[in-house]
Amino acid sequence: MHINTLEELRFHFDIDRQFLPEPRLYLLFDSDISSELSSTYFLLDDTPEYYPLFLNTHLEEHIQHSPYLIAITEKSSKFMDWFFTYGKQWGFFYFSTHSLDEALKHWHSIIFTTSNNVKSNTLLRIYDPKILLSILNDKDPKKITNALAPCESLYFQNEKNQWIKYNAKEGHNNSTKSTRQHPDHAIYINAISKRCELILWDKSPYLIAKFSPQSLDTAIHQGVSIALNNNFTQQHSILAFLRLWLERGPTSLNSREMQRYLQTPSISYTDKIDYLKENTPQEDSWNQAPNPPIII
Repeated sequence: MHINTLEELRFHFDIDRQFLPEPRLYLLFDSDISSELSSTYFLLDDTPEYYPLFLNTHLEEHIQHSPYLIAITEKSSKFMDWFFTYGKQWGFFYFSTHSLDEALKHWHSIIFTTSNNVKSNTLLRIYDPKILLSILNDKDPKKITNALAPCESLYFQNEKNQWIKYNAKEGHNNSTKSTRQHPDHAIYINAISKRCELILWDKSPYLIAKFSPQSLDTAIHQGVSIALNNNFTQQHSILAFLRLWLERGPTSLNSREMQRYLQTPSISYTDKIDYLKENTPQEDSWNQAPNPPIII
């Protein structure tokens, strides 16, 4: 799954935080690749939590060139935003239930391909997204599991500097399926639906005044679910779809043809909304639907 904006990144971070016990967000990056990296981190985070990966190893004398493992907290969110915007395959974010000490121990075991007793500078540069991607593409699942043991989900850049989300525990980069099947997903849908309802009452009350309270809840939940399942991940994109959904209804917007179009990942959400506006009948099809609306 591609992550194109900071809003999308925060959206998926919020999903991961909800579905993990005591989640911790880390960033593993190569500070030696750009002089700006470590200095910007210390500038934008007043109370940094981090380890140089060369700490307590035979390369400790070269610690000024060490890659870093850092904890992303609320106080380091500005650095996260900067890294997402300006990073060029410098490292990757990942969610984990491991402590910082446990994570350091694991990455030592992966990065150093020889014993620390041996004076060798041979490193497995897993913090380089190119190396990470080669590991993810390995046909031996045991190698992937061993290398990424602390990781629940990964966020890294491909060769085109596009950010990608990969679910390490699911073994694929489509987070929508696993999220949909989680038992707490209904709570997440409900939270988004309530937020959208409040905004719509304020901005477009005419759209929702025609529904009874029970029908309104069902219709909004249904629309939010369809929007999320079709990768409308930003609040304004969900609201744009929801306005059309409440205005025109399921007959217009839930045909097989429309669903195939909406599920095309290469099409932007703005193009999808424009297409729906131009290619669906403008009449209200809720009058033709059961009351309360059917659940899709």
